[in-house]
Amino acid sequence: MKPTNHDPEIEMAALGACLIDVRAAEIALTDLRQDDFFIGRHRCLFETISELFSRGVRLDELTLTDELRKAEKLEYAGGREFVGRVIMRCPTAANIEQYIQTLQRYSELRSLEFLRVKIEKHLAAHDVEAALEDINTTADSIWNRRLQISNDPQDLHSIAEPIANDAVLGEPREMWGLVSGVADGAIDELTGGFSLQSYIVLAARTSVGKSTLCNAIARGIRENHPEAGAPLIVSTEMSTQGIARAALASSAGVHTEALLRRNLGELQRQAVENVIKQRRLEGVRVVHLAAPTVAQIKAIAKRHQRKHGLALLIVDLAGKLKAPGSSEYERFSNISNQLAALKSELNCCVIACVQVNRSVALSEDKRPELHHLKGSGSWEEDADKVLLLYRPAMHGAMRDHDRTEVIQAKDRDNGRLGSVWIEFRRGFGRYVAVEEESR
Repeated sequence: MKPTNHDPEIEMAALGACLIDVRAAEIALTDLRQDDFFIGRHRCLFETISELFSRGVRLDELTLTDELRKAEKLEYAGGREFVGRVIMRCPTAANIEQYIQTLQRYSELRSLEFLRVKIEKHLAAHDVEAALEDINTTADSIWNRRLQISNDPQDLHSIAEPIANDAVLGEPREMWGLVSGVADGAIDELTGGFSLQSYIVLAARTSVGKSTLCNAIARGIRENHPEAGAPLIVSTEMSTQGIARAALASSAGVHTEALLRRNLGELQRQAVENVIKQRRLEGVRVVHLAAPTVAQIKAIAKRHQRKHGLALLIVDLAGKLKAPGSSEYERFSNISNQLAALKSELNCCVIACVQVNRSVALSEDKRPELHHLKGSGSWEEDADKVLLLYRPAMHGAMRDHDRTEVIQAKDRDNGRLGSVWIEFRRGFGRYVAVEEESR
């Protein structure tokens, strides 16, 4: 006999337990989701019970039926007689945890059965990539759910002990994160390196150099930490060819225009050929997506991680991602919240490139500050570090120089704030450190 993917009696018992014991309701409403119930009327009852509980309303047969009647859902939920039957079907609320585990197992089975149907369709169409993507997505969803269920609070001592051992027994180090080496290490010295499980917001006005700096950071981390996995750049603006052209110009020390016009001197031609022969750009992966969601980026990053490892994920430009929200503020907040969650899910450093708003041009010295982050305070709230780029030449000062100030405006690690000056050599797409006396 084919095993069923749901049990109506267990679903009714779980609902009944919520109505006869508030402690059982607390447990069930924490661990269960609406789609853990297969039968439509049971999902309706669970949704209404959850709403009543969240408002602090006492749960019983009368309040539930009244709420259903007000919402014009009583008939769909089976009527008052059925609500009473739900309570009668629950012999005791003491078995609520067993009910929950059974419902969660059936929910997983239904997910896998639905996956089987989708795989059969993909295979019929010979679409192996889509089949594999659905397999990974479903598996991730199940494992993430299980992780949330089992993620009980930990004892502080057990968390601190390995940190203490590392500090006491490890070799002294100047940088605690991944080292990029950009601008002779000036960026690393400011930030302490790019730590795994950190979310960094890099903000500046248009054309100040966010993309070029991130490109350099990615290549530097790959060169200095090949064992950590391949950095991934997801661009919503530049094409993959544009990113590659800028990286090639930077590595070879030539102007991007010279590549486009094929106007290279003999030394420049040799430099370009050496970059390719020596495979200096190898190991950094790039993809262009016009207007992706964070979920799409996550799926691509996970696939990349399985194949190549993942040390660093750069999203440029994060403000162009799609996300729900009735306003720009809500949309940006959702984007930032979701990107911040990726740092732990992917165990990598996540850098989100964002723009500053136009009001920065009205400030006295034109330097961007945290309140200039475009659209939402969530960029600042969610970030472990916020780096702001300021180039005086963009505002008419120092016209003969392409110097950029990198301002660390937030540092959740140790509160280190400050800035360093680096020079952007536009003709070569390269950052170098600025000597103290020449600032």
